[in-house]
Amino acid sequence: PVLRRELDDILESQGIDSLLSRLRSLDPDALERVDAANPRRLIRAIEVAQSHGPDPNAPRRLDPWFEFSVIGLGMERAALYERADDRVDRMMDAGFLDEVRRLLAMGYGPDLPSMSGIGYHELADHLLNGADISDAVQRTKFRTHRYIRRQSNWFRHDDPRIRWFDPTQLDSALEHAAKWIGEAIRRIPSP
Repeated sequence: PVLRRELDDILESQGIDSLLSRLRSLDPDALERVDAANPRRLIRAIEVAQSHGPDPNAPRRLDPWFEFSVIGLGMERAALYERADDRVDRMMDAGFLDEVRRLLAMGYGPDLPSMSGIGYHELADHLLNGADISDAVQRTKFRTHRYIRRQSNWFRHDDPRIRWFDPTQLDSALEHAAKWIGEAIRRIPSP
């Protein structure tokens, strides 16, 4: 808690670059693995590096002696947004608002990291501050759309390492995936 407060103070007074410098001096490899634009993850990486030294479980940079394949599931953005919106509606129907109400009643405040998941803060705003429930649901859907965009930017569709399949065309996707995997297996040299 003391270190966290110190790092929060550094972030507020000196900015994220100071935290990046600190992590670089403690564990340069961790700096390559952490999302440098996410202050929470950056602070957590500094805490780990400062208390335990470099992460012994971190993947080591070795030249792979094996070939690997990456399969991605992708669909049209509008269809994905529609599915995500339906999921938010189903979560609401399944008692998401009651879950947030119970968490707040147990003393979990909306500013805790554990309450930062999509929807929790928005519903807490409704429960604590009287924000309109339909606005809270709409903001939850918007944050979900933003998350989808970030994921799409992270897993680029033009990345040659990723073979993309459309999950809405399940039979075709399974057939193409099986064929692609079979071809990859046939390329493996015999012992």
